[in-house]
Amino acid sequence: MKTVHTRRTRQILAAQRGFSVIELVVAMTIAVFLLAGLFTILQGTRHTSSDQTALAQLQDNERIAMSVMTDIVQAAGYFPGAPTAVLTTELPATGQFATAGQAVAGTDNGAQGVNLLIRFETANNDRIYNCFGANTTGAVQVYVNTFSVNANNQLTCSNGATTAAIANGVQSMVVRYAVNTSSTSTNSNCPADRYLLTSEMSTAIYWTNVCAVEVKLTFINPLYRPVPGGPITPGQPATVEFTRLIGIMSKSGVNSVIVI
Repeated sequence: MKTVHTRRTRQILAAQRGFSVIELVVAMTIAVFLLAGLFTILQGTRHTSSDQTALAQLQDNERIAMSVMTDIVQAAGYFPGAPTAVLTTELPATGQFATAGQAVAGTDNGAQGVNLLIRFETANNDRIYNCFGANTTGAVQVYVNTFSVNANNQLTCSNGATTAAIANGVQSMVVRYAVNTSSTSTNSNCPADRYLLTSEMSTAIYWTNVCAVEVKLTFINPLYRPVPGGPITPGQPATVEFTRLIGIMSKSGVNSVIVI
């Protein structure tokens, strides 16, 4: 029996044949390009979110580090009981503090920079904070707070018995001291006439006449990602420096001028 195909029948049969190989290849190629674009956008969004989180963490570390150091450095040489109490009696010569009344000291810490030592005396609950909070011992206490950077890139503070990490991602610390070098007597006040590194603090008088402390912390830049064998992250340095000048309240006061 002979089958007769009308025009309509031929159109239906043609529509049921599906796609040709060429059509499938073209469709797959377009789909691959679309998926690649979508993947690129997704990766870009993930990298941006990761960078923002890392940058926020860096800023938090900078803020915490400098806030803690500022509170403690400002209190250097503080003691309760004035005017009947005397600085040289309340803070006698001991350990790294070679001169009575000396409240600031520094030692070499190798590749991580220097150790910064701050000493003061507090009464019970007088809201003068050390590395681990206020004095709640019920008695007058002398605290030595030692700031340093360890090999794990952490800024730490120690009270001699306990060491705590304050901030992460710190590569090194450099300290300069604003010193009244023109004075020939110990425990002189500001104004300062020179900024000296720890290695330049050559006399005991210099250490007792520190008016302010300039702290420079070098942080590891979390946005710096060098590619092995390839280029570094465009426009990003390996480290970020953060510097603050902290006046010692008992030395600098509010009207003294510190000069370089």
